[in-house]
Amino acid sequence: MSQKFKIEIIRPDNSVYKGETEEAILPCFEGQVTILKDHISLITFLRPGFILIKGKKEKKYYVEEGTVEFSNNNLTILS
Repeated sequence: MSQKFKIEIIRPDNSVYKGETEEAILPCFEGQVTILKDHISLITFLRPGFILIKGKKEKKYYVEEGTVEFSNNNLTILS
């Protein structure tokens, strides 16, 4: 059974990343948040830091601020 979920990072002018991952680590105001498949629904705000997308290859994106929504195994990050 796959442990992957969909993720998309969007800026006002374009989509930065769209794909599937097994784990995403986000710099939120509540602290560092790790998202895995079937995580509870979440809406929160990003603080400055790095978004880590883990899978076969680890990807890292720097963000100043933004919002995060996770629902039905879809993670959307607006920055």
